[in-house]
Amino acid sequence: HPSIHPSIHPSIHPSIHLTLPLNPTLQLQQRNAAVMEILTTERDYVAYLNATIQVYAKPLSLAAENRATLILTQPEIDSLFLNIEQLYITNVALLKLLEARLANGWTDDKKLGDIFMQVVRQHRMNECSANMATLSHSLTLRFDSIRLDHE
Repeated sequence: HPSIHPSIHPSIHPSIHLTLPLNPTLQLQQRNAAVMEILTTERDYVAYLNATIQVYAKPLSLAAENRATLILTQPEIDSLFLNIEQLYITNVALLKLLEARLANGWTDDKKLGDIFMQVVRQHRMNECSANMATLSHSLTLRFDSIRLDHE
């Protein structure tokens, strides 16, 4: 489409590299709007995760402990809310880092990419630790059952 600027839709002209918009003020306005959208979206997501944990996951887990009010079994609850608490922890960390970066104002020389990379690395390390703990627990149970069988 001839009226679309290549920097907005680079796939139209793959050989043309992204260029700065003609009006730098417009670029800064768009950048600021994008940053504010990221921050607002992250705040909303953290609030939704927290509400889901508080309103649904925890009450269902408590009900599963009390057989008289059983709605779902604990494995069903775990499956339904898979990793939600880890997602919450990770996204709270991301939100805190974003808010800290933006606390002193947003200027055209500030960036966010390093924050996302830091959170991704931390999330991967947490997942690895959780997987190792689960594996360790499974192996312990297995070895205990083997030992009991042979006694």
